[in-house]
Formats: sequence, structure tokens, C-alpha cells
Amino acid sequence: MRHWKRVVIGTMLGATTLTGCESVQNVNLNQVLTNSAELKSYEMQSSGKLHLDINSSQPLDPDARQVVDLFNNMKFTIHGIMQDDEHISLDGVIELSKGSIPYEFTVSGQEVKIRLDGAVKPILMKIPDGNQAQSKELTRKLISAIVKDLPNPKNLSVGVQNETVHGSDVKGISIKTEIKSSEIIDLLKKFVNNLQADTEGVKQLVAFMNEVQRQQIQNTGAGEFHALTENEFKAGLLMVQDGLNKQTIPTIPDNNKLGMEIFVDSNLQFRKSKTQLEVTLPVPTPVQGFQIETADEYWNLNQGLQMKQMDTADSITLDENTSPYDFLDSLNKDGILYKNISEKMKDMSWMRLQVGSNEALVKGGKTELDAAPIVENGSTLVPARFIAEGLNADVQWNPDDQSVTITDQGKQIVLYVGQDTAYVNGEPVTLSTPATVNEDRLYVPLRFTSEQLNATINYNNKNQTITITRQ
Repeated sequence: MRHWKRVVIGTMLGATTLTGCESVQNVNLNQVLTNSAELKSYEMQSSGKLHLDINSSQPLDPDARQVVDLFNNMKFTIHGIMQDDEHISLDGVIELSKGSIPYEFTVSGQEVKIRLDGAVKPILMKIPDGNQAQSKELTRKLISAIVKDLPNPKNLSVGVQNETVHGSDVKGISIKTEIKSSEIIDLLKKFVNNLQADTEGVKQLVAFMNEVQRQQIQNTGAGEFHALTENEFKAGLLMVQDGLNKQTIPTIPDNNKLGMEIFVDSNLQFRKSKTQLEVTLPVPTPVQGFQIETADEYWNLNQGLQMKQMDTADSITLDENTSPYDFLDSLNKDGILYKNISEKMKDMSWMRLQVGSNEALVKGGKTELDAAPIVENGSTLVPARFIAEGLNADVQWNPDDQSVTITDQGKQIVLYVGQDTAYVNGEPVTLSTPATVNEDRLYVPLRFTSEQLNATINYNNKNQTITITRQ
């Protein structure tokens, strides 16, 4: 998220699948890519739309159909300000089939703030710390290592042109290209061949990969460093080359293509772009393909900008303790997000318990348990009646044979106190830990019981909390 500028600019240039980095008509395309990675600040505006190609012969389940219908023909706008690598603000609107969702998004150091659909309370998140100066330098090194080896596509043209950028006339250069799927293998072959002959480029890439590995270990504190050698890298290139020559890469339909028009100013700074991506999947699927169109423009380059600020005095901190009901409560009750999410959650069972605690959350509300969850032999056990009824199942206790019967939608689950065999619709199932009685309360194994009731479990080892969800 902090390197959003490289997603916006670098992707738009680099995603042309190794596009145009040899000089064309005295225009240094290498410098265009290098400049895009070295911008310190800018303001931008973007718009786009997505269309999905539905294959009527491939059925979709009702939930998937709702998602497809929601996002088909989606449109979006983005206004962004990049103050520097660690301070970014975005705002705009996402237009879906059921309505429009305004949004705000800011990054300030390790703090990310999000406001969706006019939410009363914005969401506050913390992201892991990292050395942004190192990351930026690594990006520069990567571009420096590969940019000179990237081949141009067949269809590439360059011409002098004037454009209006955010209301101002700008004289510059237009770079147009179209890449078809049939060209990708040849472009990859040329790139690999160029790289194999580029001794300095190989050295730079190996150094880059080793530095990325070191930085990741340093930031996470996990893993052991194993230095990649130049010979290992060259061996990898030979394997890639062999695969390309044997055409072992899956065939891509010929009608897939990427078209781009990039406008740079006289200083070879990225100022505008238009992109059209058309993709058809090679095998029959319910969504057979898609088309994406985007248009972007950039201004106030390196002008010492200030990002937009968001008031988060009354915010929700998103962490392992946040429930979906906290998120729902933060939303604008008249917005489409609230209406759609609340409808989805209406029949959902959700609870959060903590080992050793008599307090639980059930559908976002606090509930007192008459017995706290416990751990025996490495397995978590929970009060039988609480877990069963919390997941909308019926539960019956038989004191004569010390059994508990849980019934749900035609399924019958029978557990016996102290016995490591349970019965599901009469079929025996071996338990890792049997049901037990603790301080006059009947406990059943959490994972077995929840999964038999088609619920999902998320266990947080750090604070021993258990979140159980059933749709």
C-alpha cells in the first residue's frame, strides 16, 4: 500500500508485458520507466470500468451469481495525492449495479485509514513497519537491472503531441502500443536472450534478489538467508528458455490483447495514459472473460504536496479483536454496503470465546457463559449447550448413558462422556479428545462439534480466542 505509486505508474508501464524499452525515434523509453519510479510526489485522477463476459452454458451457484451481477459493468474514479512514499490519500466512487459507494483511503506511515460508503466511523489499521528508503532503492535497482533488456513489441509508435493535463496544455510525446497474446512468447524469449547476454544485468538482478531476501528477514525476523549465486540464476534462465522453446507455457487465446497510449512530457515524465485490456480464458468457465478500460492523468509532479487528512477521532481499529458486527455498526445505515452486508449477516451465526473467560460475544453482543472454555490434552473444549444452540442446533442430554445428542438439519451427532468415539448419523468417528464433565458442566470438543455443524473456526494462539462462524 505504501508503494501505490509503483502500482499505478509502474504497472501501467510495466504491465505492457515487457513493452518498449529500446529507444524509438530518439525517445529514450528506458528513461521514461526510470523517471516513473523516481517520482517523489504527484497528484492524479483515474477512471475505469470493468465488463465481464458471462458464459450462459456454465451455471453459477446463487451466491456466485450475486457477486458477478454486482461487479459486472463496474465503474470507478480515483483522485490521489502522493505526498511521499509514506503519505498517500485516495478518494473516489465505485459504481456497482446496486448503487454507488464513495470511499476515502489514507496511508500515513504505519497507519491506514479507510472510510467506505459515508461510514460514521472510519476503519483504522496498522501495517508492519518497513524501511521505505530501502524499498525505493530496491525498486530503482530492479528497473536499472532489467529495463535495458526489455524488447519492444511489434506494434509500437511514438510521436510529438500536445495534450490537456488537468486543464493545462502540455507539449510532449505520445507512445502507443498494442500487444496480442500471440506475441507474448516471442517477447519473453527475446527478454531472456537479452538478459543471458547481459553480464552486468545478471549481477544486478542477483544482488537485487539477495537484498530483497535480507530485507524481508530483517523486517519479519523470520527465515534464514541463503545467498543466490549468479550461476544459480543463469541456470534458472536456461530452464525458462527451455520451457519457452518447447512452448510448455499454457496456450492463451489469440483474441487477448493489451492496448496502451502513454503521454509523457518533454522531461519524459509520465502524465497521461489510456489502457484497454481484453482477456478470454482458455477453458470454459462461468465468467469466460473480461475487459478493463482505464484513463489516468498526473500533475503537480514533485511539487511538495500535502495529502488529504481524515478525521479518525471516533474510529474502529481493525485487528484480531474486531468482529464483523463492529464493522457493520460503523457503516452508514442508509448506504448500500450496510444494506447488503446486514442482509447477508442476518442468518449468520457468529461467536467469539476465550479460553478461561466466562465472557463471550454472540452476534456482536456480550454474553455471560456459565462455564468458560477449557483446554485438555491440547484440545479446546466448550460448553455443549452454548456451542450447539449458538449454531442454531438442538441439544439433548441423557444422564442415563452420559450422552449428548446434537441435532441439526437432519444430522445427528452423539458424544459420550469419556469415550473417544462419537457417532454421526450412526457412523462412528474417532475423537482426539472425548466429551467431559468439568465442575458439573458438560464440555464437547470444539473443532469436531463446530465442523460437524458446518461452521468455520479461527483460533488466535496469541490471546487464546476462538471465533466461530456459520453462514
